[in-house]
Amino acid sequence: MRGVVIALAFELLFATAAWPGPVPRQAPDFSDDVSWLNQGNKVGYWMSHYRGKVLLVNFWEYTCINCLRDIPELKLLYAKYHPYGFEVVGIHDGEFSIGNKLENVKRATQRLALPWPVIYDAQGSMWHAYGATGWPTNYLIDQRGMIVLAVLGEGKSHIIEDRLRGLLAQSHADIAEVPMELTPASIADCGSITPETYVGEANGRGALQNKEGYRRGKLTHFNADVDPNDGNIILNGEWKTVDDSIISGRRPWEAAVGSLTLRYHATSVYAVLSRIDSARGSRIDVMQDGHSLSHEEAGSDIRFDGSRSFIEVTEPRLYSLIRNKQIESHILTLTPQSPDLAIHSFTYRNNCEKEIGTP
Repeated sequence: MRGVVIALAFELLFATAAWPGPVPRQAPDFSDDVSWLNQGNKVGYWMSHYRGKVLLVNFWEYTCINCLRDIPELKLLYAKYHPYGFEVVGIHDGEFSIGNKLENVKRATQRLALPWPVIYDAQGSMWHAYGATGWPTNYLIDQRGMIVLAVLGEGKSHIIEDRLRGLLAQSHADIAEVPMELTPASIADCGSITPETYVGEANGRGALQNKEGYRRGKLTHFNADVDPNDGNIILNGEWKTVDDSIISGRRPWEAAVGSLTLRYHATSVYAVLSRIDSARGSRIDVMQDGHSLSHEEAGSDIRFDGSRSFIEVTEPRLYSLIRNKQIESHILTLTPQSPDLAIHSFTYRNNCEKEIGTP
């Protein structure tokens, strides 16, 4: 784990002591141990190729909900200011093991239709060179190759646009006549929600509440003898716990697979899910407060089989499960229908954050 997603985004300005380095500083060059996904192989792209242009280096992660909400705004900026000499390079650093597999990152880059090149930073060289601490982090680099702004978190694209326009105006005076694309979000009562729920035991953040606890790599029978606290999970039946997920299991003599129960308070719920064995089944039944979801409650990835609501885990990614009308407390139950289905984390939405569809 190379960083922690900061839900409450903040701006790192060079006048503060929080910035690690001189003011301003030369942007680190692209490492030669990375892969450029638009080419599929290691290629000789260097920072010098972007001299004379304004470059945004975007550290992102394809299962990160903050990144998925940030990308549409970056696309707007890219489409509007690319003709004036604005470039973007995405740098992907995985949070979970699924994010450290090249084929998964390639698939996500294609699914999201990113119009800029993306670096697969397998060794974390770029992450460490820039001093990134979370997702998303955006570094704005001027025409001389100097970092002039660093912004951590989503919802700050208007800050990037304002500084970007000032840089582009040095060679495009008419940029002042182009209206701003983004404006700051209005202050509102966004409401308090459950923090991100990490299911695996990595870094001591695991949300497992069962008395059996984590038993790394061992198929264990869990007893659901208590209700979960907010942001915690209770397992029932056979599960295997590992660093960044829990994996559904089943003994040879058993017909049923276990279930997971989560208590949360939020409007929407998303889960990072994957399959360990692609030959196994992919269905997970989804219930809220003891009943199948209604169409009004269902997230964009929910499917229906008669009166039953479920999700098909077709690839490792973030899935949209629940869309409530307002922030409320609920019990979510996931019941995999086969072994080897992995649950990595749950994230939530408040009253102000943007809804996402199938990412």
